[in-house]
Amino acid sequence: MIPPWFALAKEAFERSRAAWEAEGLAARDGIAAPPLTGEVQMALVESVKQLADRVPAVSLFAVRSSAVGEDGASASFAGQLSSVLNVAARDVPEAVRAVWASAARENVTIYRKETGGADAALSPAVLVQVMVPAESAGVGFSVDPVSGDPGRMVISACRGLGEKLVSGEVNGDTYYCTARGEPLEQRCEDEPILGRDE
Repeated sequence: MIPPWFALAKEAFERSRAAWEAEGLAARDGIAAPPLTGEVQMALVESVKQLADRVPAVSLFAVRSSAVGEDGASASFAGQLSSVLNVAARDVPEAVRAVWASAARENVTIYRKETGGADAALSPAVLVQVMVPAESAGVGFSVDPVSGDPGRMVISACRGLGEKLVSGEVNGDTYYCTARGEPLEQRCEDEPILGRDE
């Protein structure tokens, strides 16, 4: 199940950057991300409020990147751009700026050059989701990303939150299933993280 969420479109970044550059503030003091314009800030605050109203028990958010061109047939930016987890509502605007700033990091620039995407500007969109206090987390592919087999799903999972898995800090477990979710095989270092029903 996907936690409730909303997206801050890449145009929010582009408008904020344009306003910042128009004031001659770009790259001042080495700051990599523009401040949100008043319009973007108001829309973001209202969207966070609406999300919190939809899920009354929510108190923390996950703020994640979703850049256009981030993933494709020859490259995947998984773990390259920042995710900020366990963010209080009042801190979401600064977390958005942290995600924006991560698009200008050296590792992202190098990766984009190596994968042939450095010519296009990277304008990150941002997803804001309700934070889930997970016992385990992971990534699921409805089509095997290595073989391209549409009848074989692949699930990678780790204990706790999934950021260590996505960043490559841990390998986690790998599970292979049919397109209907019937288990085929699993590769686990210790006790399996996911049971058959999960």
